[in-house]
Amino acid sequence: MLKDSENMETVILNAFRQESECSGFSFEAQSAANIAFSGVDFRNCRFSGCRFSGCKAEKLSFIDVVFTSCDFSNAVLSDSLFRRVTFQNCKLVGTDFSRSIWEQAALQDCAAGWIGLMESKLRHVKFRNCTMENGCLQSCSISKVEFAGCRLQKAEFLHTPLAGIDLTDNEIEGLSVSGPELWGAVVTSLQACDLARYLGLVIRP
Repeated sequence: MLKDSENMETVILNAFRQESECSGFSFEAQSAANIAFSGVDFRNCRFSGCRFSGCKAEKLSFIDVVFTSCDFSNAVLSDSLFRRVTFQNCKLVGTDFSRSIWEQAALQDCAAGWIGLMESKLRHVKFRNCTMENGCLQSCSISKVEFAGCRLQKAEFLHTPLAGIDLTDNEIEGLSVSGPELWGAVVTSLQACDLARYLGLVIRP
């Protein structure tokens, strides 16, 4: 059974200062906005309606954690681990997850424009019905990643191989690639016409 906490910020900062684990907590409608911490290990926790906007954190570990309707706008969570983590209906606008490791994770119904995942490793990650315009997924290593019903307009995939990735159910206008990243990607005929310019093709009616 998860433990309820009346002060999420205090629990997190105590774990940071004492170099201890934050495990088995349930937090609801609390805020840790604009605080700075690092190296905290979160395990088997639930966050609902919580705010982390503007926080500066790195080298965190999230294992068996669920975030529901949380706000991470412009937060920095770089160099972190997300294993069996779910983000449901969260605000991830401008959130920096660069150089992070994602394993068996899911992001669903999230507002994630300008999300930063540069140089991250993603394995068995599902993005469903997320808005990810202008997101940065540059130089990522991806395997068994799914995008479904996502808005990826102007998202940057430079140096991120998309072989085997099915993009047919997503909006990808203005995708930022150099060309080789698209080899093996699955797209519709209409999307192929839009992407042809990256391959040096000239399509005539």
